[in-house]
Amino acid sequence: MTIFPETGASEPFSNAETLDPDMVMPAQRGRKVPVQVDLVFAIDRTASSLEFAAGIRQAIPMIARPVIAKAARVRLFLQTHGDLDCNQQPVMLVRDGQLDDVVTAVQHLRFEGGGDPPEHHTHAVETALDSVDWSGVPPRSRGAIVLFTTADTKPSPSGRSPREIGQSLATRGVFLFAVSQLEPGVRELVDGAQGMPFAISNDPSVAEMQSIASKVAASVTDSIVQGLAQA
Repeated sequence: MTIFPETGASEPFSNAETLDPDMVMPAQRGRKVPVQVDLVFAIDRTASSLEFAAGIRQAIPMIARPVIAKAARVRLFLQTHGDLDCNQQPVMLVRDGQLDDVVTAVQHLRFEGGGDPPEHHTHAVETALDSVDWSGVPPRSRGAIVLFTTADTKPSPSGRSPREIGQSLATRGVFLFAVSQLEPGVRELVDGAQGMPFAISNDPSVAEMQSIASKVAASVTDSIVQGLAQA
């Protein structure tokens, strides 16, 4: 397990409040399915996400715990991204870590910077796809990216369209779950990946994020774990 801090102008850490343990869904006990899951959380860390930062912090453990409870092995990753035009490169903060590592890193994220609301979301997805050492091949291993964004995406420097980037996920057998306002570029990304969109409002409350997190958790568990168990 490796945790990567970042320094400088786009420093992503802050002294965030401690996560309320009462808001975290308890892991359900039961027989584990003999599958390995690589679960990547990709978060827009710009000021555009500041309004639902508290909701993100609550949502991540709510999503991860049911998967951890069901799958034989789960590798967790946390990547943040921003606006490349403002020198906010994607940063892998947690690689092959534990839930506590991810929760701690998310608690201390600084949501700041960025220029206009659109950010480089598709580039972040490309980076995650290329930088994670995905485990094996389906059906006994499967990967997923849970993307938290607001606003739309800027074009990727690779020149690939959002749909093409999404299709590269589908080709690699990596699921995409997008918690976003689902602007045209992000929707095209999700469509290309044959992923699952979860729409949020312009100013989502913690309660709204908790509701969405429950739906994402159920979808991730069903799509990855239960689906593989039936393979």
